[in-house]
Amino acid sequence: MKVLMLSAADRMQHGQFLLTGLRQNIGTCEYFPLTKPQQNNIEQFFSSFITLQRFDRIIMELSQEVIYRQSLFLRGLPFLASLNLNQPYDRKERTFLKSNLKAMPWLRVITDDLNLYSDLIGEGFDTAWITPSLNPNAIKPTNQVSSRNRVIVFDPSGVARPVYESMFAAKYSSQEAWDMWEFCDAGDDLSIRINSKDIFIYWPDSLTETPTPMIEAVNCGAAIICPDFGAHINKYYQWRNEHNCLFVNTVDTALETAMILLEEYEFRAKLSRHSLEGARRFSALAAGEELGEALKPDIRKSSDYRRRVRIFGLEI
Repeated sequence: MKVLMLSAADRMQHGQFLLTGLRQNIGTCEYFPLTKPQQNNIEQFFSSFITLQRFDRIIMELSQEVIYRQSLFLRGLPFLASLNLNQPYDRKERTFLKSNLKAMPWLRVITDDLNLYSDLIGEGFDTAWITPSLNPNAIKPTNQVSSRNRVIVFDPSGVARPVYESMFAAKYSSQEAWDMWEFCDAGDDLSIRINSKDIFIYWPDSLTETPTPMIEAVNCGAAIICPDFGAHINKYYQWRNEHNCLFVNTVDTALETAMILLEEYEFRAKLSRHSLEGARRFSALAAGEELGEALKPDIRKSSDYRRRVRIFGLEI
């Protein structure tokens, strides 16, 4: 199989890692990071640089808005797939995706957003899910560890801090003990804060959102405490209770469990070791290998669908 991969130029580093894994799986793959002018005229780019007959698959890691604006040309390409990694679909992108799938219902959508994957599968579209991958810049050597034990709490909604303060105000008498606990939210760079001596409590706003902070903690080898996401989500992400994480039902229990883990070094070390053992599945290289698997099944042919035309922005 010969694959042509296109991405935005600002995704080039991530694209190079994907490319390495993709080539290991399927063999021949050519990669072009597109500048803004090239994204604004993909037809001219193809005319200047691409021999279409050489490729069995074309995959684009471009925004749905770019695909929408270039779809009059793109809908004529065979074996087309759209790739979305590490970029959650906001309302605007979902609107453009809906328009793109209406114009190109044969388009294969490959995503690491489990909610989007489930929605598209339910609507009968050709879609595939691959494991979320970390930005290569976020990967930190695991020997960079703190000299003290810490509990880092991901608490974007702020529900854990007041519970912590009420539960442990009487327990901690020294500033040093209070300093063992750190609270963070979605805006913090966790990759430079977490290490393999840490306990990480992941308490998200929603159990169905992509658990990027938890994945970062896995990569850093922290012992993780989190809610039970349910069998469906646990299967996809390979979360296993008392193996690579600890499931708890309430934020109170999460905080109490962290207190116990601070004293249970051997069990904490086991959780940390299993986290690191599974961290590779969240690498861009592994995502590239999964991407190859997602491209292997036959892609729907545009010639099997009625060709739509766009008039005044409407597909008819």
